Order: sequence, then structure tokens, then C-alpha cells
Amino acid sequence: MKRVAIFTGKAPSLKAVAEDLALVAVEYNITPLVFTDIYPQVVYSGKVQAAIFFYPMDPVFAVDKATYYYDFSKMLQGAAAWYTTVEGEIFREYVNDPVWRYVEFIANSQYTREKLQRRGLNVIMTIPHGVHRSVVEQARKLEPALRKRVEEELKGTVTFLVVSNSHRRKNLDGLAKAMDILTQRQVFNYTVLGIVEGKPPHEAMYKVAEFGSKPRYEVLAAMASVDYVLMPTMCEGFGLPLIEANAMGTPVLHGFFPPLSEFTDTDANITWQVQEIEYVPPDPVRGGGIMFELHKFPPEAIADAIIEAIDIRKNYPSKYEDMRAKALENARQYDSSQLYRKIFEEVVSV
Repeated sequence: MKRVAIFTGKAPSLKAVAEDLALVAVEYNITPLVFTDIYPQVVYSGKVQAAIFFYPMDPVFAVDKATYYYDFSKMLQGAAAWYTTVEGEIFREYVNDPVWRYVEFIANSQYTREKLQRRGLNVIMTIPHGVHRSVVEQARKLEPALRKRVEEELKGTVTFLVVSNSHRRKNLDGLAKAMDILTQRQVFNYTVLGIVEGKPPHEAMYKVAEFGSKPRYEVLAAMASVDYVLMPTMCEGFGLPLIEANAMGTPVLHGFFPPLSEFTDTDANITWQVQEIEYVPPDPVRGGGIMFELHKFPPEAIADAIIEAIDIRKNYPSKYEDMRAKALENARQYDSSQLYRKIFEEVVSV
């Protein structure tokens, strides 16, 4: 049986995609070996016949991966793929290293593709992220009990779930300001639950789990147990929670900007417009090779979307159920078994 090494990072979103890649590998009768770091000896010793990298394209932090990609591709006779994402503008000077000329990227969105090609990097295809049906099926088994608990404990309120780390680009501070605005407007018939990193951004948010601490199917089950998923984010390379929530039939509230605008259905989800774009340089301590592209909007936009969502859920049940049906239909396009097959069939040549 063939074996493929899947190299990724430790971030929950990276591991989620790597796990889906592994599930699809099994469908091709390939044994996947998933690592959250690069272990070159796995390839050099001949233990695998193919390698897939899933790393963000930051030319400062990923240049060592590019060297390994080059080596592995030669050793494996081209059976190597680099699936990637990016969340802003890449500094031109950091892609002058000759090794980048030999990397063939697979972009996870048109947004990512455009950012890479703007710097002369080679993109061979665009494959959006998906959700594997087995993860959805696991989540469905937990959904009834979770939904019953949410309905019993939060009876009479419209429920929202936020799944997010605490990085500035995720805009949890903006959500907190939006919740203050709702208080000023005397809007109290809603509850925000959080699977968030560290302390919740607002005292009225109920933290139900630490971000990254739960298996993916449990997170999807939590998404299915609430009325809406809320994404206050200003910057994404893809925005996987949008597809994950829709796969569970849950509408999402989010800003309308790329790449989310590539994958959303505005009849299934509630969106708001962006007012300006701000480019944020790398952290002066941590460094990096990209400027995050923040699609900015006022907290009032989030507050207005929450009010609209509450009104639909409370007063227009048929419209809400139609949104749920359209969310499911939207997510059907993002079955990872169908999407990731191109990586295995056309790139690593199984």
C-alpha cells in the first residue's frame, strides 16, 4: 500500500484541513502519515511515495519548507504538492530567493491565487477547502443532545456561536463593541456562545470551550446546535467556518469580502459590507513576510446583522428554514472527497 506524508502546522485550522486530506487519501487506498512539522527523514528513508504540504505562504516562515518541497519533489519524482493560503500582501523582497521559482502552489481560494500570482509565484490550480462527509456524520450524532441542551438552558433567546482565535484580524474586539451597541439599543433576546482563545471578549459571551481544544466533529455539532454562527473576522485566506456551519445547515453572519464572498450564498447567510481596507505590517517581534489585509467595517454592521438575524428567527420561521436549506445546498459544493481528489490524481499521481 502506498503512503503519503502530509506536513502541516499546529494551528487548528491547518490540522482540520490536513485531517480531511488524510481521509481522502484513505479513499484512494493510501496510508496517510500526518505531521505538524517537517520530518525529512520520513521522505529520505523511502517510507512514503508522495508528500503534501499544507502551509500558509509567508515567505519568511515558510522558506525552509520551500527547500524541503524542492528536495522532496525531486526525490519523489514530482509526487509532491503544496496546498496553501495567504491572508494579505506578500512582501516582494522576500520572494526573491531562487527556491520559490521551483514551488508549484495549489491555492485554496481565488483570493489566495491572486495574492501569490501578484508576486510572480507559480499557481497550478485553485482548490477550495471542503468538509469530509464522515466528519459531518459524526457531528450529526451529537447534534440532537447538544441542541436540546442549548434550547433548554437558553430558552427564549436566539443563539449565536463564535469559533475563533484571538488574533486582531478575527475582530473579537469589534464583536464586543457590537454587543455593547445592542445593550444600548435594549436588545437582550439573544445569546452569544464562544469557542474562543483565552478570555471571552465580552462579559455577556458564554465561553463553552477553548479554541482548538475540541475535535472538529464536536465543533461542527456545536455549530448545528445554535441558530447562527457569527464570524466577525476582517481577514481570511479562506474562512472554513463558513462552509462548516453551512454543512450543518446553520446560517452564518459575516462580512462580504474576499475570499468569503467567493463561497457564501447571500440567500443562506447574512452579510454586511466593508468600508475600507487596512494593511497591517508584521508584528515587530515575531516578524513575517506578509501584511495582513483587514477588511474593515464598523461594529454597528455586526450589531445590525444580529438584529436582522434575531428578527428572522423570531418572526419569519419559514424564511429561516429556507436559509437553512440553502446553507446545506451551498455546502454540498464543498465536499472534500470531491475537491481534494485533484490533489491526489493530478499532482501526487496516485
